Amino acid sequence: MSGPGLSAIFIASVSVMFFFAGCTRPAAVRTEKTSAAEAIESYMDEGFVSDDLFRVVIFASDSELSSKDSNLIQKSKTRALAYMRKYLTESGKNSFEKIQPDIIGIINSLGKTRVLPEKSNGDRIVLFEIRQTGLKKRIDGLTDRRY
Repeated sequence: MSGPGLSAIFIASVSVMFFFAGCTRPAAVRTEKTSAAEAIESYMDEGFVSDDLFRVVIFASDSELSSKDSNLIQKSKTRALAYMRKYLTESGKNSFEKIQPDIIGIINSLGKTRVLPEKSNGDRIVLFEIRQTGLKKRIDGLTDRRY
């Protein structure tokens, strides 16, 4: 089944892919020591972990982490955008397309990648996190402002 709704979603998805592909912000990937319990907890919690922290989890091989051509940051940003969309949709806020540029700006300016030293099935656990006091309220406020 096709219609104007599906083509609009396709166009929006393609434009987001091109937007992120054009991002040239250097990847700030750092490795931190955590306990195995913290790694497992991080692995389970995605989306808004608190009112001030939004997180997505990616798994990467050591070779992918060391590769200069790795699309790890791109993959993290795309996943963060998808989780933001999911959060807003599940919250009953359906104006995502209207606020998508604002959310992309937040992801690009505040998102940081950190690699945990623990491995899961041979892959490293990579966290992409956005931290800001009142982040969840800020995101919710964007949808309220744009209705």
